[in-house]
Amino acid sequence: MAETSWACFAMLAFMLIDYLTGVIKGAMRRKLSSRLMKQGLLKKFATILLALTAWIIDLVGEHVRLGLPVSIFVCVTGGICLVEITSIIENIAAINPRVRNAKFLRFFDTGDDGVNVDEVRTRVRDGRVRGRIQDNAILDGGRTVDVSNHRRR
Repeated sequence: MAETSWACFAMLAFMLIDYLTGVIKGAMRRKLSSRLMKQGLLKKFATILLALTAWIIDLVGEHVRLGLPVSIFVCVTGGICLVEITSIIENIAAINPRVRNAKFLRFFDTGDDGVNVDEVRTRVRDGRVRGRIQDNAILDGGRTVDVSNHRRR
């Protein structure tokens, strides 16, 4: 029971920190929106429902002998925690420019404009987005994304 309590606490704590860092990021970019905040809260609520479902499966498993070798709840909340931690790191990188240049962040989408350059480039090449690649920039819907310091595939 203790591991379930700690898993639940960790999940809820990371969700709260992610929400707060997201609000700070939105405020700093002057893009706070009640619509986006409501969507974020609804996504968090749906995630909590997923964890609740996993907890119920574990409860049923105690009485029906499902033969599960591990706690489904702990596995699900562990996965949720990883997603939340990733989002927190992305938010903090957007909030603090000094953190943004850390080497380990190259694995995360931390673009100032929220654009993953590789994804935009792929979409342009596949014809999924109207735009064109020109010199060291991707012109996409009136937005120019500088890719001069970004490795090409």
